[in-house]
Amino acid sequence: MPAFDQCHDQVVRAFENDGWTLVASNVAVPSPQRVVYIDAAFQRGRNGSIESLMLIEIKCFSHPNTVTTDLYTAIGQYLIYRSMLAARQPIVTPLYLVVPMPIFRSVFDTIVIDVIDQAGIQLVTVDLIEERIVSWYKSRP
Repeated sequence: MPAFDQCHDQVVRAFENDGWTLVASNVAVPSPQRVVYIDAAFQRGRNGSIESLMLIEIKCFSHPNTVTTDLYTAIGQYLIYRSMLAARQPIVTPLYLVVPMPIFRSVFDTIVIDVIDQAGIQLVTVDLIEERIVSWYKSRP
């Protein structure tokens, strides 16, 4: 199984602090050609019933020298994972790309936001120090 990004535990705690329950880490998504692993699955519910379920792919952008490569990888992984999920389930579990807020501010400029919008990527930003979700970004249609 692949290793977690450096900020994985902080992101998990941010979702837990927002009322989500971690269901699984390294969620296997098989296809005839490959198996990929999405970082985490979370659920939220009330009175014992599941109201929401989602998958998240965490990207920390930990090395300043590889930010552009990390960005390309994050977008590519997200698109492949989403396509694989759509191919195997009649009801697709929502997939979110999660990045630290400072990365969003410094890396996700207008061109990247246009790509995010055009590709329909759902994005969550997280404050790693306070371990809280800062924003949910849904692409513009």
